[in-house]
Amino acid sequence: MPLALVLALGLRAGLFEVRYLLLGMPGLMLLAGLGIVVLARRPLFATGLTMVALVPFAVGLSAQYFDPSLERDDYRGLVARIEQEARPTDVVVLVAENQIEIFGYYYRGSLPLIGLPAQRPMDAQDTLRRLEAIRSQHERIWLVSWAMAEADPHGVISTWLAENGFQATHQWYGSVQLALVGFSPRDLATEKVDAALDNGIVLDGYRLGSRTVKPGETLALTLVWRAARGPTLDHWKVFTHLLDGASAVVAQRDAEPADNLRPTTSWNRGEQIEDNYGIAIPGDLPAGSYTLEVGMYDGDKRSVFDGDRGDHLVLGEVQVRP
Repeated sequence: MPLALVLALGLRAGLFEVRYLLLGMPGLMLLAGLGIVVLARRPLFATGLTMVALVPFAVGLSAQYFDPSLERDDYRGLVARIEQEARPTDVVVLVAENQIEIFGYYYRGSLPLIGLPAQRPMDAQDTLRRLEAIRSQHERIWLVSWAMAEADPHGVISTWLAENGFQATHQWYGSVQLALVGFSPRDLATEKVDAALDNGIVLDGYRLGSRTVKPGETLALTLVWRAARGPTLDHWKVFTHLLDGASAVVAQRDAEPADNLRPTTSWNRGEQIEDNYGIAIPGDLPAGSYTLEVGMYDGDKRSVFDGDRGDHLVLGEVQVRP
């Protein structure tokens, strides 16, 4: 009965982990003890059953150690990444209940830790106010999120970040996600482009947080798209590249528009979409002039801009200063 209850509640909520079955361990131990008593009376049958049971046991044990899908949440690796790349003005935002306690067990740094939402169920307006306050006080956030379907069921946090932040990196550490999200001034001027792609999408313009950055900083870029023909059949991804003098990519950010929340298959005819990207500048990148280029692709296929622009559009130069 305890096992059935745990399974039913976990599957209903969409959040289940094997460790939740510990609730049924007393009953399982009693059943195991009863089985041992019965088998002790039939030694030959017990030996054969043991040999048969060893096969699935060995397979399961091997999967537990070597199957990537069964890896445990790697908070140590996540914390090491933050400690290696964080800047003094950054903040760590932890989404989901009890994440501050878990994260704090491993983290010994000086960055402030903020848990969101502040209550359950989430108060959307309070959460938005807290996000605005974070933006006003910090240049970048390290977003640690777990079980987002439970913590942010209506996408309040993820939507606000897609519209106001510039995600530069994203990585899974088991079932925990770590993303670096930067911010940019709100009153930036839009540079007009009006460059049409052969997939029916037009790049109307763009906004760049700055033409000058330092190693370790995040370059904020907003691309303003327009769906000239309406939704596309293919899921087009956007690439944003920073190139050195030899045309080698030294920094990049690729994703479907709006942090994957607004795929091109969902665009309405004539709709304009503001699409934010953060490009993390490597900490060891040499000073110099670098070229910023953007474009769209679907698998191995790139969409082509009109005129003689080819499959990428250059948005000018970015200076990296020491």
